[in-house]
Amino acid sequence: PLDAAAGDVVEGGRLPGATHEEMHPAAMLSVVASLTPWSDHNQSPRNMYQCQMAKQTMGVPMTAYAHRPDTKIYRITTPQSPICRTRLYDSYHVDEYPLGTNSVVAVLAYTGYDMEDAMIINKSAIERGFMHGAMYKTETVDLKDRRASAGSAATHVFQRPSRESLRAERTKQRGSARAVDADGLPAPMSRLRPGDAVWNERDLVGAKDHLHRLKGSDGATVEHVAIVGEPREPELQKATVKLRYDRTPVIGDKFSSRHGQKGTLSVLWPDVDMPWCEYSGMRPDIIINPHAFPSRMTIGMLIESMAGKAGAMTGTYPDATPFQPRGGPEDGHGGAACLPNIADQLAKHGYSKVGSEPMYSGVLGTHLQADIYIGL
Repeated sequence: PLDAAAGDVVEGGRLPGATHEEMHPAAMLSVVASLTPWSDHNQSPRNMYQCQMAKQTMGVPMTAYAHRPDTKIYRITTPQSPICRTRLYDSYHVDEYPLGTNSVVAVLAYTGYDMEDAMIINKSAIERGFMHGAMYKTETVDLKDRRASAGSAATHVFQRPSRESLRAERTKQRGSARAVDADGLPAPMSRLRPGDAVWNERDLVGAKDHLHRLKGSDGATVEHVAIVGEPREPELQKATVKLRYDRTPVIGDKFSSRHGQKGTLSVLWPDVDMPWCEYSGMRPDIIINPHAFPSRMTIGMLIESMAGKAGAMTGTYPDATPFQPRGGPEDGHGGAACLPNIADQLAKHGYSKVGSEPMYSGVLGTHLQADIYIGL
């Protein structure tokens, strides 16, 4: 028989006849589920949704970006370490592969753009780098495919375009070829605009240049160029070009908290029109609708909001490990028992004990009738 935890069945002792015991109730959680703060205060389906959200996030899936020729891969450009974290967060070294960014979130029905799981994001926060990401695309160019047969001589090579070719391209009013280097390949860290030439392919038989251009409407940066082949080959025939596309949040992008509260960006609201706090003048990064909480019952997110604010004020990382003992956690902080301590810390720094603050409308400048729940 297995005893789930000491004291659960028999007050002050173990289950009679038990031969094994779990180290901690949180041991039943998977790696992804164990990262959700205060998951024991959430509805069960929301914790399962969060496991899917964590796997979909634009995080940092690896550290060897410079050495991997993935066809397409994403990464977050401005990651942060979460304020509220479980004990297993550090055990798994998640900070080496960060998954998201801290944000100031206000629970408020504002402007009507936050209905049906839509959210309002501060435009200035986006301009400061909030939630920026990057997409890497690697394209392999093999000129051996242009040969008549496998054993025939090379008919196409990488080469800088001739002056005649560049003059002809200018008359067609196409993009620039300034990124193409002397070897016919793009110079690393070159900035490309839509329509610019990425590399040049010289047809030795027809004595013609063929400039391959950047497709689409987004610019890119040449992240890395690698030559593939053997040193004894007389002509360079194969190379890989890795391009980096900067991705800033746009309307329709999906965002999620660590409690399965997902939503889409509906509008980028100007910073001057965002509501602001009476005490600190703080303006939120994100505004979500209060209707997201009653039916979904993600109380862990409300606890995280208060604890995150207190942690930011005190410079500490609240322990958000689920299933803490009722009488208080082993190390004196964290779990549901930490709420009175969090409330005292907020009051000590001049904030409300319940996490709400009086706020003013950024459009009218008038005081909002109800206090707004806002935190990190």
